[in-house]
Formats: sequence, C-alpha cells, structure tokens
Amino acid sequence: MLSTGEATLANSAHPNLPVAPVILRCGLPRLPLLLIIFSLTLVSFAAVTVTISPRRAPLTLTQKQQFKATVSGTTNTGITWLVDGIVGGSSTVGTISTSGLYAPPTTAGTHMVIARSKANTSVSARATVWVTNYPGMMTYHGETFRSGLNAQERALAPSRVNTTTFKKLFTRSVDGQIYAQPLYVANLLIGTSYQNVVYIATEHDSVYAFNADGKATSPIWKRNFLGTNITTVPKPSNELLSPEIGITGTPVIDPSSKTLYVVATTIESGVVKHSLHALGLRTGAEKFGGPVTVSGGYGGVTFAASRHLQRPALLLVNGNVIICFGSYEDRLPYQGWIFAYSAGGGTLHRTGVLSTAPSSSGRAAIWNSGGGPAADTKGNIFVVTGNGVFNLNTGGASAGNSFLKLTLSNGAFHILDFYTPSNYASLNVDDLDLGSGGPMIAPTQSGAAVPSLILCGGKDGIIYVVNRSNMGHYSATTDHAVQKLAIGHPEPINGNWFTPANWNGYVYFGGMNESVMAFKFANGLLPSSRSSQTTKVFGYPGASATVSANGTSNAIAWVLDNSRFVGGDLDGGVNTPGPAVLHAFRADDLSVELYNSSQAGTRDIAGTAIKFTIPTVANGHVYVGGAKKLTVYGIAP
Repeated sequence: MLSTGEATLANSAHPNLPVAPVILRCGLPRLPLLLIIFSLTLVSFAAVTVTISPRRAPLTLTQKQQFKATVSGTTNTGITWLVDGIVGGSSTVGTISTSGLYAPPTTAGTHMVIARSKANTSVSARATVWVTNYPGMMTYHGETFRSGLNAQERALAPSRVNTTTFKKLFTRSVDGQIYAQPLYVANLLIGTSYQNVVYIATEHDSVYAFNADGKATSPIWKRNFLGTNITTVPKPSNELLSPEIGITGTPVIDPSSKTLYVVATTIESGVVKHSLHALGLRTGAEKFGGPVTVSGGYGGVTFAASRHLQRPALLLVNGNVIICFGSYEDRLPYQGWIFAYSAGGGTLHRTGVLSTAPSSSGRAAIWNSGGGPAADTKGNIFVVTGNGVFNLNTGGASAGNSFLKLTLSNGAFHILDFYTPSNYASLNVDDLDLGSGGPMIAPTQSGAAVPSLILCGGKDGIIYVVNRSNMGHYSATTDHAVQKLAIGHPEPINGNWFTPANWNGYVYFGGMNESVMAFKFANGLLPSSRSSQTTKVFGYPGASATVSANGTSNAIAWVLDNSRFVGGDLDGGVNTPGPAVLHAFRADDLSVELYNSSQAGTRDIAGTAIKFTIPTVANGHVYVGGAKKLTVYGIAP
C-alpha cells in the first residue's frame, strides 16, 4: 500500500495500454502536480474510435468502391479490413485490399464492410454494400411491356428513403429541355474501365453520356446534330413543347450491339427532317451508315415530316426500331404513322411503314403522352391511336381511337387484330383520344379466363383493359373490352396522360387532378375499388409512376409532380414554371409517403419541370430530367 504522501494512477479503463504507476510525493508544487495528473489522465484514458466513409454504397457487379477508415485515440492507426466477417473478404462476398478498395463478387447481394482497429480489436466501423445485377433501363418504362418496373433494386428500400439517408447527390447541365426519359446502362467497358452510364437526349438535338455515379462532371461524350443551316424547330412559349423541338421521343438502346437509337428533328436548309441516328454507346459515333431520313408512304399518302411530331418513345423488337408519329397539336392535315428500321446487314434501312389513317385528313395520331408502342414476348407490336377516321370494321385501312396488334414481316406491317370502343363516334366528336395515355402489357394472369391483357388510359378518364389474344374488334352495340375502369372524368377536368406501371399484381394509375392509385388484380380482373391511393393530388398532366423493388419486397412507387412544367397550359396561355417535385411512396400502400424533394428546404430541389417526364431508378439512384438540367438523387454516402 502506498503511503498517504503517494498515489497510483492505473490505466484500468484502458486494458490494452500498460498499467504504469505514477508516484506523486508530498512537497511538490500543487498546481504543476494537478497539470501532470490531468495530462497523464488524458493520455491514459482516451478512447479508441474508428469511423468509415462512405457508410452506404450501392454498386454494380464491376463497380469498385474505395473505403476510408479514420482511427482516433491512439498512435496505432492500423486497420484490418473484413467483408462479412472475413478478413480480406472472399470471391463469394467480395474482396477488399489492405487500403480499403472493395471489389464486388459476381452475384448480387448485400454485404458488410468492416474496418477494425489494430490497436483495439473490439473497436470497428461498418458500411453496407448493396450489389445489383440490374443491367439497365434501356427503353422507356423499363422493357417492351412498358411496366415501369426495376425489380432488381437493392439499395433503395422504404426504411432508407427519407431526408436523412436519401438526398440530391448531384446535377448535370445540358443544352436543352429533357422530355425523353433518361436511359441507364450498367457495367459498360469504356477504354480500360467499367462505368455505369446515364444517357440524356435534349430538345436542342443533343445526346449526352454521363457517368451515372457522378464520378466526373464532364460528359463521357456528347453528340449534337445541328450545324450550318441545320437548326431545331422553334416553338413559342405557349406551345405544348417549348421553346424548340429536337429530340422528344425517348431513345432505345440495343445492348447486344452497344447501340443507342434516337430520332432527331431538324430544319435543314428550310426543310424539316426526322433522322434516325445509331450511336455507339461508348463513343457516340455514328454506326450502320447512319443517320437515315425517316420517310415513306402508305395507302396513297406520303409522310410529310413538317406536319408530324415524333412524340412516342422508340421500341426495339426483333432487331427493328419502331418509330411512331402524331401531329403538332392536331393541326390538319396529319395521319398516324409507324415506321420500322433495322441495321441488319450492317446498314440502316427501312423494314416497314404503316399509316393508321391513310387519307388527307385521316388523323389517328400515335402520341401517348410520351409513352410508346409495346411488344409481347412473341414480337407482336401494340399501338393505341387517337381521334380520327375509323373503318377497319368495313374493310378499310383507318384505325382512329383503336388498339392495334401488328406484326412486321417481309418488309411490311400487318394488322393482326384490333379493338375499338363501342362509343367510338362520341369519343371522336368530343376530342377524347383513346390513346392519350401509353399502353402497358400486364403480366400473365395465370388461371384467369382472360390471361393476356393490355391496358391504356384515355382522355375520357377510363382505363381500357383489352384481351390482347382476342381483341374483339368493334361493335356499336356491344363493347368488347374485358374491362372499362373509370378512375376520373372526361378532359378537361381529368383525363389520362400516363403509362400505367405494375408490380406484384398491383397496377398504378396517375390521372390528371387525381391521386396516384393502386389496383390489385384479382381473378384476372381489376377490382372496382382501389387498394390504396396517395394523399397527394397531381394536377395536369397527372403522373406516370416508376416502381423499384427487390423482387417482391421493398417496393417504392416514384412519381414526379410536373404540374409547373415549361410551356403552354390547357387554355392557350403560358404555364407558370417551377421545379419538378420527386415523390416516393410505399408501393403496397400509397397513402404512406416516404419522401419528397421539397421536405428538406432547398437542399433537394430539382430542375424546372418538363411535362410528361418520368424518373429512372437504378443502382440506388433516381434520375430526373428537367429544363436544361439532370438532377440525380440517391442514398446518402
């Protein structure tokens, strides 16, 4: 035992540091003794801590992640790196170097990266890694069914989409309005490294390729199709598209040939042209002898480029790019048009052309509010037309306000089947286009009387559910739709300007001046009452939902409020522009809002809204197009 003139300071609180008695004897000055004791206490009792950055990392299969660990409270700052408890990781869970560079495994999964202190092995920090094998969003609304679903999203879950763990990550400026949906390709080898790439098309006739994870501010490449005596089509501020028209329809990507197909509208020496470009995904270089001018005739009518708007998204089916056209705000004369082009044989060439109403004022436009033609697994193509002449039932060639089932063979389109509402005539007179929305092919309803369905909403506020195996044709007395589900009221009060989405039996509709609604299939049909709906009501033009999920769990419905879009309003005036607002709802209960981009003050504000745009969700990120700006949201690192 020490005498009353002595004391012992033992490092009992820090068992990893040696216990060293400090002898303090009487007679020393009191203040210096206290300073000595205080200093020794700080040295002896400081806690070892470890922090790790980033704490959350969504990755694709080829995407490496550099982690950094900071050790405090000791001079021994060494770190042991582990993955799922394995030092250095393994081929199954992913490997990590001694410097903290993580390389994912070859399969999707969720893993824990651990930074453990060498000074005190009981102290560590952890980060979560989500590895996805989602190849990308390569066409409008997901795939040829136009379901709007990414079912391979691991990072974005309802518990992580809130203002604490989800936010705006970065923006990218572009040279024009973004009406087309952003497209995304994962694991693209560019030079000697793999990158995730987001592709943006603008109304200034440009296509950009950006690193999708924000690793570089400059584009990987940019292509612009303007030049000497080549301009966009100018439009005044009160037009529905403003201030110019260049690229409007969403491009389509062929992953097998690493090609992006896009239609650019230009005025060349005073002549309006629609040109199909085939661009290499890695460099943006023209391929297959492109571009080629979209042209042709059908039924005695020649396609007039200056009178037709390439609004619908492109479709790729069996190597053919399907391109549809409508009008410029119903300005006669016009017709609906469908073209097919292929790069088979190494050169772009036309493989089919069809007019949906081949007469001088036939109309029957295909526009779909930015949606596009759909295709089933057999390669059958489905389009829905607007107001116009109809005489298919009497052997004619005009198909106003109709669903059409087409096949492409021997250099021509062939109409295999069609459906036209029994009240076709009143729809036509009242300007209630059947094809104001975009079509969506529903998943097969196993065991149902009608298992094969296609859905589309019209301006009359009705969702039309049609048997795509036997569409029913037309009868003035008996309507042959499987269902006609009213979710709103006729335009201009409501109306449907969206493409439905689906997940796990739910179908999502977003009519004008309505909530976004979810209906769940039962016995092969949609019930009359909705499963859930958002408390938020979406003004004109309504909303097309995009759904992300990890299979049948963690589903989120992503919706843009674009009501403050740039351009003309419904009454011929100029709409009041403002930011788009990104909303996230639980997909199994839309009444639960997880997040919106106005909740965190100005932190997450998006670019100015553009009508009919929809978000793209991939690898923990949400990509939102706007007026001259791409806004990217995601998991906070």
